[in-house]
Amino acid sequence: MEAIVLGDGSKKYQEIIQILKDAGAKLDIPDFNGTSPLQHAKQRGFKEIVKILTSKI
Repeated sequence: MEAIVLGDGSKKYQEIIQILKDAGAKLDIPDFNGTSPLQHAKQRGFKEIVKILTSKI
């Protein structure tokens, strides 16, 4: 969540999200408002992060 909300969607943050995903981190835990990391990424226009979050592999 923090890598998306506090990040800028750049390559560095894309790599962080990918590392977390590869390590088995739960990437669907919503914030206190019920907004998921995927929703935050979409709202911010982070297309590459959306791809990472939605890819099955």
